[in-house]
Amino acid sequence: MKKWGGLLIIIAAAIKPNYYPQKGRLFEPYALRTDSGDIRTLQIAGPDFDYTRDGFYRDVMEKRDQAQSRCFRHASALTTITTYSKL
Repeated sequence: MKKWGGLLIIIAAAIKPNYYPQKGRLFEPYALRTDSGDIRTLQIAGPDFDYTRDGFYRDVMEKRDQAQSRCFRHASALTTITTYSKL
């Protein structure tokens, strides 16, 4: 992760369901650098957010290619998100 043009670059991975069975059906690790410079990690997926239903995930899985989403906001993410996905 790095700062680019004053913006924070955040990374997340939407893992194929059940790929890591020990992590549960949905596993979407998310990491960001806080204003203090610390790295904070979160698990975004859960009962209130199933990324497999969202366009950014479905587009890539159906096209088996790449896709970029429009900006969206999810409360667990603590920020506005845009995604670039590649299978």
